[in-house]
Amino acid sequence: MLRDDWKNMVMYQILPRVFRDSNGDGIGDLNGIIEKLDYLKGLGVGGIWLMPFYRTHGADEGYDVEDYYTVRRQYGTNDDFKNLISECHKRKIKIIIDLVLNHTSNVHKWFLDDCLAGKKGKKESYYLWHHENPQWTLPYWWKIDNFQSWNRNPWKDDGMYYYSAFSKTQPDLNYNNPKVLEEVKKIVKYYLDCGVDGFRMDAVRYIVEEKKGVQADTEGTHRIWRELKKLVNKYDNRILMGECFTYLRIIRDYVGDEEFDTCVNFDFAYALKNTLIQESPYPLRDCIQYVRDYFPNHLPDSQFAVNHDEVNDRFATLLGGFMPKMKIGMALLILSCGIPYIYYGEEIGMPGKSEPTRRYLRKIMQWDDTPFAGFSDLSGINPENGEFDLDFSNCILGAFLDRKDNIRFWTKVENDSDEVFAAGTFNNFHFDAAYPLKKAEDDFHVSGPYKINDKIFEDDLFKFYKRDKKTGAFTWMEINPDVSRDKLALPDSNLVWDPTYHTFNYRIKFQTTGFKRPFMLNKGYKTINVKNQSSDPSSFFNFNKLLIGIKRGVQAFDYDAAFQFIDSEGNNEKLFAFRKEKQGEEVYVIINLRNESLAVRFPKSGPTGTYTNLMDENTENLNGRIELAPYEIKILKKGKLKA
Repeated sequence: MLRDDWKNMVMYQILPRVFRDSNGDGIGDLNGIIEKLDYLKGLGVGGIWLMPFYRTHGADEGYDVEDYYTVRRQYGTNDDFKNLISECHKRKIKIIIDLVLNHTSNVHKWFLDDCLAGKKGKKESYYLWHHENPQWTLPYWWKIDNFQSWNRNPWKDDGMYYYSAFSKTQPDLNYNNPKVLEEVKKIVKYYLDCGVDGFRMDAVRYIVEEKKGVQADTEGTHRIWRELKKLVNKYDNRILMGECFTYLRIIRDYVGDEEFDTCVNFDFAYALKNTLIQESPYPLRDCIQYVRDYFPNHLPDSQFAVNHDEVNDRFATLLGGFMPKMKIGMALLILSCGIPYIYYGEEIGMPGKSEPTRRYLRKIMQWDDTPFAGFSDLSGINPENGEFDLDFSNCILGAFLDRKDNIRFWTKVENDSDEVFAAGTFNNFHFDAAYPLKKAEDDFHVSGPYKINDKIFEDDLFKFYKRDKKTGAFTWMEINPDVSRDKLALPDSNLVWDPTYHTFNYRIKFQTTGFKRPFMLNKGYKTINVKNQSSDPSSFFNFNKLLIGIKRGVQAFDYDAAFQFIDSEGNNEKLFAFRKEKQGEEVYVIINLRNESLAVRFPKSGPTGTYTNLMDENTENLNGRIELAPYEIKILKKGKLKA
């Protein structure tokens, strides 16, 4: 059971890469978040959800974890992370972190070990392998939830077949191997010992697959979460939130004392969208009532309007920047039920579409009225028409001879969204030219990771992927640099591996061709920014700051307060109205969803007596009747405010 300090919580979701850049390299980082903790404290949020910050191969914004114990180089260091926790707690801000336990990156050490050590398909494998394609299609939930790749085959060909529910770069872990669960427990304990206040667990339904067609919501999956909840419960007041993208009737089985304290409510986001567009209370009203009917003891659900996935457009885009409806949306998100999560930038009304790619929902935080809001307009390692240094101590690297016997060098540099490769020709160890290339254009690319300065390639092995141009499939080829290069001709190619050119111990300057950072600029940035809005009492920012203050300052808005929808006489389809009460404290939230004035009468359960409208602190004497202007929001607290 969560303590009271979670009951009035308002959370704030942060994508580190685009939130705040502290060191001028053009990439948001952990120290940048620390710089803005006072901003978050002033906004009134009580906790942050930190999206993946781990070392990653960059294929899926950090949800392809390469090393659970190491902070992504661009974001800072492990000490920076621990300092972030400390600085949050100094301000009484909780911090929960995204943890991805269904799968890892395909360049995680565990996966490389499985590939190289002959463990494929054996009980001690860390991943799910099969000698032949079992011909499973993806389970039913992809069709039910309308995912875009309905009948994709989850078994990937890598000499043998490995199971991957999401992407070929994200192989599923094998929890039938007890060693995997023990490793995961170590990871969870490590971060609990660091002081995090909880976890947002990613993709919780898919942990254990039992057989064809039984690949989600299995008893094995619930067993794993019960084991991890026991571990989390050994620490005081830590929260476990699950990302469970499915029907509420299925989510119900995950929420409770034995598994998750709360789960993400995707239905709330869709219902809120429909209520705002249709100007009807019923989509969201039905959703909230369904939650209260289905969840035992009305356990909290974690609700949001928009997040990092392709769920909804941001309010500003969804509603065409129409401020009255944007305010109604935030009021319903923050004040209705559950634990509200505000996606970074939503408090100032940043725009963002959910399609055609997630990049539109992952734009830089607009701190000021400049186009790039303090971020560099160029990639931190790719200044326009200039030189940049590449540090080979944390780099994916390879070299080979081309058909003209020139030594060619390739390295993948982590970019914000695309995998970009620099390529060039060496002449006596000097780099003569460089240009950016897209991975999709190449037949070969090098996969890592490898530390160059400290250690040359783990197990003295280097990996090539070879792509079949017809099928797009990749084949792994193991290359041992110690073998004479005459014996290392790659199949169907004149390219041969040259082991001489990968023992670099210094930095090399690259001449670039102006490859710009792929940031999407925010429309309307001259007015939609923190700098301008924070000093304007009538701004969207200050409206949301007021709402959050009301939520956290009135115990009747706690998630465990008594809740009741109230009905009007003849205007139900135009109003969203409810009553909340806790320990004698009573509030009404009454919202006009339409562009028309309303005189509303509540014949049975409306407010009667003296109430204070918390929106403007004016006192109203009511007798079950209320006058509402178009799109007006009234938050009525019983009695007068104390002087």
